[in-house]
Amino acid sequence: MDLITKYLNRIAYKFPKGYPDMNNDQDVLLLETFISEFIGEKFSLEEAQNITDVLHETFFTLAFESLMQGKEYSYPKNLKDLSNQIDNAKGLSEKESGITKNAIVDRLTKKDTSFFEDKDPTKDFNSKIITYIDDAKISAKNTFEAIKKSYPKGKINSVRRVASDENLGVADNVVYIDGEPVFISLKYGKGQFGSLSIPKLLNSMYGENTLESGLIKKISETDPESINNTLQPFIKDLNDLIDKKSNNNEFDEDLKKVMFKSGINTPDEFKKSGLKAKGNETFDDWIKDAQRKKLYGRIYVIADNNLKKDHQNRKKQNINPSIDKFLKDKNIDEEQIANTISYLFRQEDDEFKDKDYLYVSNGGSKILKIPSRNKIFDKVKDLKFELGPRNNNSDYQRDILIKDSNDKLLVTIPLNFRFSAGQFRDNYDQKGTTPTFNPEAFNEFFEASGDKVKATMG
Repeated sequence: MDLITKYLNRIAYKFPKGYPDMNNDQDVLLLETFISEFIGEKFSLEEAQNITDVLHETFFTLAFESLMQGKEYSYPKNLKDLSNQIDNAKGLSEKESGITKNAIVDRLTKKDTSFFEDKDPTKDFNSKIITYIDDAKISAKNTFEAIKKSYPKGKINSVRRVASDENLGVADNVVYIDGEPVFISLKYGKGQFGSLSIPKLLNSMYGENTLESGLIKKISETDPESINNTLQPFIKDLNDLIDKKSNNNEFDEDLKKVMFKSGINTPDEFKKSGLKAKGNETFDDWIKDAQRKKLYGRIYVIADNNLKKDHQNRKKQNINPSIDKFLKDKNIDEEQIANTISYLFRQEDDEFKDKDYLYVSNGGSKILKIPSRNKIFDKVKDLKFELGPRNNNSDYQRDILIKDSNDKLLVTIPLNFRFSAGQFRDNYDQKGTTPTFNPEAFNEFFEASGDKVKATMG
């Protein structure tokens, strides 16, 4: 059993099902945090999914072209067959064809042959890549049918995958109808609007540079005690843990592995290194000390549950109320609401401010027409933001509720503020999950009907 497997087995009990459910957003976010702490650097499953995006967008293009020809897309049997399909596709540039093929070849180069039966690229593709193809096929079919219904007199001319060096806003694929482009943001599986940045999100809500230095840093400027009263006991508890796991100038096995990553082999070396914290450090000083905060973040991973529970309770009691106050003390005007919604929906590019786009996910069972930035600004006078109740968790969790003037809920945006790279390793990151739409109310409010592609189709 390899080290990663052992680690996953070790933390399995922390998940509600006894294992991380990859279809559950909160489980995925929690797993990212644990892995980040384990490897000592920030880890994102989203970034690890790049190859999935490349393949999914390519298969969507191939499947859509087949539908335009009045036939169903045929599964490639092996790498050579797929290469031929890609070379013959009209909607893939030579460069993007190469990127797609290299994405698969890279798996072979890295000795990850999980796309192929019997680890042989001459054999059939296995169920893993077939799953990507199936999602892309049904996404293409549902999108094709939805566009035909919305443009009954229009002719679908072509489809293409957006080139990697091309800026078309959020578009992954483009369908041309009577020469006019329909932008498509295509997501594999459940899909989401991507990870949200706390600074960008709150700067949009409250004005430019509200969080230029990060959320925890911002709070520490107005309420330093809430942060320091969480940090300093955290340091002291870990110092006690270090002392407990040190005996006869040796570390126990768990601590030895952690210390070794910082080039330290014995308690005496640790003492001479100057890395042992005093316990009275302020956040301002702590966050600047890259080596020490990394070491203590790693030590926290091997701490027992009681120590971690105490730390989590202090975050809940000290930091979360300060974030509440920070959010509630701010006023949000119409322009800031519009800017925030534009950011959430990835409608920030001035070049495409008049352009709606289709958001296609979950095999095309979820197709939303996301309004243009201009349309958002036109309708913002009838919109309002509300903060939902805060969850009683150590991480800061609550929802932003976007409602119309009649108090009808349109969109719910979950907020989840946490140390994603390890405790006190950096500022808080936003690890919010997928926005939830109220389709009927959303459609009605943004008038997603008529000759435009409807907001919800399927």
